[in-house]
Amino acid sequence: MKHAVACICLLLAGSLRAQESLTTETIIKLARAGIGEDIIVGMVNQQPGKYALSADDMIALKKAGATDKLIAAMLVRNGASSGQPVPSGASGFATNAVVTPAANPGTLILHDATPIRLRLKRNLSSENARAGDAVEFEVLDDLRVDDVLVVARGGTALATITEAEPKKWMTRSGKLGVNIDYVRLVNGDKVAVRAVKEAKAGGHTDATIPRGTEMTALVDGEIKLDRTRLAAGVSPESPTTAASPATASRIALPSLTPASMFDVTFTSTPSNALVTMSGQPIGRTPFTTRLGPGSYKAAFSVDGYATSTKDVPVGNGFPTTVSTALRALP
Repeated sequence: MKHAVACICLLLAGSLRAQESLTTETIIKLARAGIGEDIIVGMVNQQPGKYALSADDMIALKKAGATDKLIAAMLVRNGASSGQPVPSGASGFATNAVVTPAANPGTLILHDATPIRLRLKRNLSSENARAGDAVEFEVLDDLRVDDVLVVARGGTALATITEAEPKKWMTRSGKLGVNIDYVRLVNGDKVAVRAVKEAKAGGHTDATIPRGTEMTALVDGEIKLDRTRLAAGVSPESPTTAASPATASRIALPSLTPASMFDVTFTSTPSNALVTMSGQPIGRTPFTTRLGPGSYKAAFSVDGYATSTKDVPVGNGFPTTVSTALRALP
């Protein structure tokens, strides 16, 4: 039996190698066929492919049995075709991130959308969780930039509970949502990341996210890092850093936040709408995030309402708040 399964895997792998490019549909077929995660991730890393990864595509992938690790590998592969860094290795996650040469040889670049695997450190339940509560995740892999350790395995990521609705007797099941905010670097500083985890209960029970649940967060923006401080474990908030009180009060980590980034606040009526950009969740309203200058499209969605799409121009002179009123479905 094992021999037969191995033969099937080899035949599938050989068939896919003959194709010009892998697609989301191909990955769904492999996942439904029960092909192992490591095999599919290896194909994604080694073969050409361009993947449709909208919110609906990701839902279809999850229903087919695709893991967060596999979806993250597909995201990274898409980034490779657009010039973004591609982690190497069959596991889908690398110990080294691609480095963009900088004018200052002491500066390292941690690229936007670099994936970081995380694991929840405690059980969460809509029965006793409260919106605004802090939650800790554990980092599962070392992350290096140009052989400099930036994020260590076993490190901490900080998250916030964005939604916590306990069950209502005979009327409503519980809801629970968590947003990953930051990951701590090896010198204790924080770098903004983006990831959203939701849980909905069935049968009038409380929603839960069990301890050990894995998520993949993506670095939020192109982040400049100081090679010397990282190697020495020195925080930019230390007395050796010259930062004005006004800057320090507004931005906790001035040297890690690109000067060209802008604070943008998202609000909606009703609130608690999931906001996505390019199919990737970035938070639930109301929230504030940082975006580089440019033109974006944001989709607001919440159960029972039609999805609303808004243009988001970012830069000097543009509005810093994006608001929308969603239309209730009949």
